[in-house]
Amino acid sequence: DEMQQELMNMAAPAYAQTRYVTVDEAIYTLAKADEDQKIMILVANPEDTLKLIEGGIPIKKVNIGNMDMKEGKHLVAPGVAVNEEDLNAFRQMEKDGVELEIKKVPGMKAESLDVLK
Repeated sequence: DEMQQELMNMAAPAYAQTRYVTVDEAIYTLAKADEDQKIMILVANPEDTLKLIEGGIPIKKVNIGNMDMKEGKHLVAPGVAVNEEDLNAFRQMEKDGVELEIKKVPGMKAESLDVLK
């Protein structure tokens, strides 16, 4: 979505580079990244995050947020609406040792993930 990309470009700090790629392109590109690089990955849904993990990308922590309410989803925290597929992806991430948190802004205390169980 070009409009979302423009909004992301405006929100990104001046020192950051932004790229918009498919999950498969991300797996290919991130596999070559230097370990010292600081990379923030934004995805559309938890299933895409799980695909990155299953594709070999060493994701250690996931911040959950801005998951819009849509048909078939229910609100579990402010700004976080999930369906069963989302919950299954989060459960698998936890099994894989990924730390999950719900946090709106960096200084905010993380919300409980009990709502995802």
